[in-house]
Amino acid sequence: MSTDSLMLKNGLTGWHVLFVLLAMFVTVTSVNLFMAYKAISTFGGLDTQDAYRKGLNYNQRIEDARAQAALGWTDEAKLDAAAGTFTVSIKDSTQKGVDGLDLAAVIGRPATNAEDREVAFRAVGAGIYAAEVPGLADGAWVATVAARKAGSGDDKIVYKSKVRLWKAP
Repeated sequence: MSTDSLMLKNGLTGWHVLFVLLAMFVTVTSVNLFMAYKAISTFGGLDTQDAYRKGLNYNQRIEDARAQAALGWTDEAKLDAAAGTFTVSIKDSTQKGVDGLDLAAVIGRPATNAEDREVAFRAVGAGIYAAEVPGLADGAWVATVAARKAGSGDDKIVYKSKVRLWKAP
């Protein structure tokens, strides 16, 4: 008995090989499409909008950072989860509270911008500013705080800070 007749007895034909080959390609293509769909649908959007123009202003950002460091200001941020308030205290180089600022912040998760929200602060006094942040979920948050001189009409940021916040479960 020859090998050719054994192959025919076992039933392996060209159609079987074609079916196995097509099944393999369909499986690989299906997995690739599923992975591409999941990658696109779960992307949080952490990319830089208009990166080219921001890159052109890099030297200005360095100069702004030097000007902020020369001020000698410090900040302390606190999140009161029970009351739903976020307070920031800004002090000058002599540890006296800095008043007369308009503060705004963007609060969001460290790894995605899906839950970002903007908050505006109100002056409490003695360099302390407070904002309402109701409904924050438990976990880690990051706030980017920007301060401008109040009432000057100038949009220039005089102080900027990024702080990590934690809301305990």
